Amino acid sequence: PEPMEMDEPDSVAQFEGAGREGGPLAPAYELVARATSRIAPPEARIVDLGCGPARHISYFASRRPDVHITGLDLAPNMVKLGRRTIKQEGIADRVKLVEGDMTDFADDFAGERVDLVTSVFSLHHLPTLDHLVACLNEIAKLRARTGCGVMLFDICRLRHPASWRRFMAGAAAGTIATPQLERDTIASEAAAWNYDELQRMLSDCGLADLKHRRSFPFA
Repeated sequence: PEPMEMDEPDSVAQFEGAGREGGPLAPAYELVARATSRIAPPEARIVDLGCGPARHISYFASRRPDVHITGLDLAPNMVKLGRRTIKQEGIADRVKLVEGDMTDFADDFAGERVDLVTSVFSLHHLPTLDHLVACLNEIAKLRARTGCGVMLFDICRLRHPASWRRFMAGAAAGTIATPQLERDTIASEAAAWNYDELQRMLSDCGLADLKHRRSFPFA
């Protein structure tokens, strides 16, 4: 598990700032938004797990004015800052953020239409394998009921513990990444699941068939 508390105000502020235009996470959000838009149908209703300060949500929702998004996060400070972000971006009429647990959420959407479930940089925050299984089971439960698509995007734990540190040392050069953000990112990689672990759990939870089914242009 990551050593830092992701509801700690400094970490929340650092993470939120990294997702702003020109920040080190902005290119990742561009990539995620384009990929998500390929599988989000027109007028999509989306549930985003571990939404954090809503930077990636605001990036996507601003470019897909047809979608409605509900973001869940367990950290009150993340939700508070995210609500401020969506208000500033003028998308509060289509985006709702709530305090919620990504390991126990499917029943909260009983009777509601859900077209897509997304998770961006969130799975690695789950502290144990049991928590990961619980989250994936909830996704599978909601998909079985609604037929929704699933988009998962996260850091992968690499084979050698020095690899990510060396990558960060090079990637951080010339960016606005702060020392604290670099430390948090290195800790995130160490806490992340490796590819085989995630694939195995997806299979065990009935999600081994994840794939793109339809494509829509990204505006």
